[in-house]
Amino acid sequence: MMTQLESHAAGQPATNLVKRHRTSAVVGTTIGVLLVASIVTYLWAATPARPNVQTAKPAEMVTFVSHERGLAGLPQIEQEQFIKSWQGRLASDAAYREAMRESLKALSEEERKAFVTAMIRVMKRAFIDDAKRYAGLSQQERFKFVRERLTEYASQAPLLKDLTRDTGFKRDLPGGQDEVRQWLMENTTAEERAIGEPYVEALKHISEQDRRQKKD
Repeated sequence: MMTQLESHAAGQPATNLVKRHRTSAVVGTTIGVLLVASIVTYLWAATPARPNVQTAKPAEMVTFVSHERGLAGLPQIEQEQFIKSWQGRLASDAAYREAMRESLKALSEEERKAFVTAMIRVMKRAFIDDAKRYAGLSQQERFKFVRERLTEYASQAPLLKDLTRDTGFKRDLPGGQDEVRQWLMENTTAEERAIGEPYVEALKHISEQDRRQKKD
């Protein structure tokens, strides 16, 4: 019969094994928590602060827009509000617009590519959203919607053209309304084009009607 001492000795390896497993589990959990904390800290530190559109310098705006966790990291509705507020300042402040143009001219090729990529992403999203809204409207509502969008696009195109004048962005971003529509269709996927083509055709049709009326 096994004595108490022998029984204790026999159970000791199993106890040690359990302790080692518990220690390993605690260490593993601790390392996991530290890794997650490190990643969160890195992402927080690497994300640029959101600038105040009304007071930020051009370089701050360009940096935020270009950063992969800057403008792109905002919820969609906040992106739209940010861009609209920025457009408002550019349209109303000639000195700021000139300073922004100089800031864009000073960008390196890599920096310009990052900025253009970010702007393309914003423009595509806005375009596809408009196309989806158009698809969900009645025929009468569609006409009114397209008319409103044409007016908005017409006001934005000259601003974009003026802003990118002599900056080298002409080859990257479109100017007039026709260029904008063509550029959007060329820079979308097949799925996005399937959504956008009916909307583009409506824009084109009503725009041509307006041109004929002006000639008459």
